[in-house]
Amino acid sequence: MMLKNQFTLPTDTITVGPRFRKDLGDIAAFAESIRDAGGLLQPILVTRNLELVAGARRLAAYKYLKWRDIPVAYAEDGVDALIAERDENVQRKAFVPSEAVAIAEAMIPIEAAKADERMKSGKKQPSVNLAQGRGETMEKVAAAVGLGRATLEKAMKIVAAARDDPDRFADLVDQMDTTGRVHPAYVELSERQRQIEIEHKAAEAVLSPLHRVIHGDNFRLIPDESVHLLATDPPYNISRKRKIVFDNRKAIDKDFGDADAWDHWSGAEKVDFYIVILDWSKEFYRVVRPGGSVYVFCADPFISDFRRALIDAGFRFKNVLTWHFTNPKPKPDRTSWITACDHILFAVKGPGNTFNWEGINQMHSIIESGTCQGKERTPHPTQKPLVVMERLVKVSSNPGDMVLDPFAGSGTTGEACQRLGRSFILVEVVERYIRIIEARTGVKSEKQEG
Repeated sequence: MMLKNQFTLPTDTITVGPRFRKDLGDIAAFAESIRDAGGLLQPILVTRNLELVAGARRLAAYKYLKWRDIPVAYAEDGVDALIAERDENVQRKAFVPSEAVAIAEAMIPIEAAKADERMKSGKKQPSVNLAQGRGETMEKVAAAVGLGRATLEKAMKIVAAARDDPDRFADLVDQMDTTGRVHPAYVELSERQRQIEIEHKAAEAVLSPLHRVIHGDNFRLIPDESVHLLATDPPYNISRKRKIVFDNRKAIDKDFGDADAWDHWSGAEKVDFYIVILDWSKEFYRVVRPGGSVYVFCADPFISDFRRALIDAGFRFKNVLTWHFTNPKPKPDRTSWITACDHILFAVKGPGNTFNWEGINQMHSIIESGTCQGKERTPHPTQKPLVVMERLVKVSSNPGDMVLDPFAGSGTTGEACQRLGRSFILVEVVERYIRIIEARTGVKSEKQEG
């Protein structure tokens, strides 16, 4: 920083505008140290309009001591002045993320204007696109406030959301500043914004003549032999009260069924799981038409039990399919194999089942895809990918057929049916998952009676 025309000024002539750093610390103790040192300190920096740039603590200490004339020097206006304030504060105490955002927001228009001027003056090649220019501005600003560009952009989104809707998001700024960690607060922001979007879309859902969304837990009210295909992922009481926390990514919560108790069976230690599974299987058999099919996602411990239950209920068992997910969750303890697949049991009711053969190379019993990411991802913890459900629906049903998912979750089966021209019945007991289904499918739910 170049200091120009160092001189002295009365303290009352210096204007102090809004400051990014609010906490000046113990001014009395600092003032006494200045007195002891005889006032030998670096000059305060001001603009040519005599507005304070750097030295707020020194100015406050001088006023505390009632010293009238103090050493000052000019600082360049604009970004250099902002950097001077940053440097002064960073040496004393690192900015919390929201303070870094405040400085960045002041720097960005100044830096962007400088970049535009360079472009106009020919110092930049005209072939450089605008997006790249803005990217370079953000890189420079992020470096100036001491954050990575991606981290700064996340912090800016958190602060902007809190300004627009403090009731919903102000606590995320506090969380970010208290912990000093931006990413966890940003993940929470994204999840809350996604939930708001779901609520808005769900409010627009309407009843449909082709599809049904049933808010309830009793698919026994569905008529006998009324569906061509049943495809579902039942709860298996496999949630565990365990949470794995990482520094640079979202925590892995093994207790995914806890919030609504949908994957915690009451008195589960006394439950004979086979009795429960057999009861489901008998209902599956009742509602599926002759020649219909059933696909059931199944956790490892229950494959043999569910296979036996389907056979005991009357189905003819065909295959165990494997869904290999290519982006499995990590295994932090490194004591066992990484779980990278889920199993799908395939059975049919009687002869003549629909099976749309697509060629020997396409009909392997392994389906590969990633788990749900990006825009497809919903707040449901065990959501199945659309590409997997589409594969099952396409092979084992025809356009116009009725497909049932009695444990509908996030409604992936319903969306797959809509894309492939099938009708659907989705049954789901959890209120917030019903909202996800309504948002995804546009079909309004009906409250189950009886």
